Amino acid sequence: MKKARRFLALICSMALVLTLVPGKVQAHEGKQELDVNFAAFRFAVEDYNPDNVSVEYSRDGLTEISIIRDIKSGEILETITVAPDKSSSQIKVLSRNTYPYVMTRSSTHAGVEVVLTISVELYSNGSFRQVNGINYTNLKIETAMSGIVLENPAHAAWGKNYQYPATEVLYSYDGTLCAKVDTSSGLNINVDFLGLGFSFGGQVGTTTYYRLSFVRDGTIYMY
Repeated sequence: MKKARRFLALICSMALVLTLVPGKVQAHEGKQELDVNFAAFRFAVEDYNPDNVSVEYSRDGLTEISIIRDIKSGEILETITVAPDKSSSQIKVLSRNTYPYVMTRSSTHAGVEVVLTISVELYSNGSFRQVNGINYTNLKIETAMSGIVLENPAHAAWGKNYQYPATEVLYSYDGTLCAKVDTSSGLNINVDFLGLGFSFGGQVGTTTYYRLSFVRDGTIYMY
């Protein structure tokens, strides 16, 4: 319990600093990426032009939250969260200085919210941090219009060079959003899907299919 309290105090003190500088542009291997900083992790995000977005950092209890927002429109493009796994409202300690962490990337594709979840085992001792392994990954639709399903979801996370322990975790996820529309519903519904960015995916009987694929990947650094 004392170890958990010390670890929580460290996370809170680091988070206070992050509220001042939540995101910045860095060059990794010749590529410009948006750095989204957390107390124990740093996400390198390649999906946005860093000049066009802002990063807003906040905390809700033990959960750290970073919102990526379009500067011009004010639209929320993505929300990334990091939180230690909890048991009975307390931080769960797997072993000495080792804690389970859950991270999520929640992004919207044509009005459909898609959430990637990564669970890792974090070893933290003073300023030293490393991931000892990946517990699981998951990809799901969080909110969507009726009739939209996720087809062929693929998701994975692994340590750099597929080795553990690791100070860099790579991940990727992709899938296809499929909207199924009964042709008796009316042409206006079909046009709405096309306008949202879906492509015509064929027709079987009275059901018309519209599909939209997405692919994303990234790197999580300990430093």
